[in-house]
Amino acid sequence: VVARKPQGLSGEEQAEVVRRAAAASRGKDRFAVPILNTLRLVPSAREQGTTAITYLFEPPEIDPLEQVAMAQDYATRLAAGLPGAFTGVTGALAARDAESDAINSSLRWIEIGTVVVIFTILAISFGSLLAPILTLVAAGIAFLIAERLVTWTAGRLGLSVPREVEPLMLVLLLGIVTDYAVFFLAGTRARLAAGVPRA
Repeated sequence: VVARKPQGLSGEEQAEVVRRAAAASRGKDRFAVPILNTLRLVPSAREQGTTAITYLFEPPEIDPLEQVAMAQDYATRLAAGLPGAFTGVTGALAARDAESDAINSSLRWIEIGTVVVIFTILAISFGSLLAPILTLVAAGIAFLIAERLVTWTAGRLGLSVPREVEPLMLVLLLGIVTDYAVFFLAGTRARLAAGVPRA
């Protein structure tokens, strides 16, 4: 959790950072370590007394999303004691969560656009509405099977599936199924043109 006040954190505000970290530390499983730029530990730093970084350590068995939520709660409570300071959560878990939110917030429109593009290209290429419908139905079935299989396998192995896996699986399956459908349909069209019976 980062707290920064460009005009400087007062002595009372710096003490508040340390007090909150001490209150958040509960035994060996959970603890918070505040680091302030008051002592100029980094000689090349241009500022002094403006920033406090609190490292939060949680037990590894706590879900990553829950850890991010706990850090955001800590940042909100810290901000209440530091008026005028920017307070936010940073780190790998928070970045991954923000990235996942950004992907998921745009995902529906990307999915719709991708399906429309695939449908249009296949309909024009094969001169048929059945070709894109067949391809998209096959991709939908493949996605439903893969999603349930991945979730089931992760559950059996005691793993959690990150939220960003779903859009990745969708993109991969749409690409793979579309490729194979194009190969199959183009090959079938070429064989029919060569005089091979439909059956």
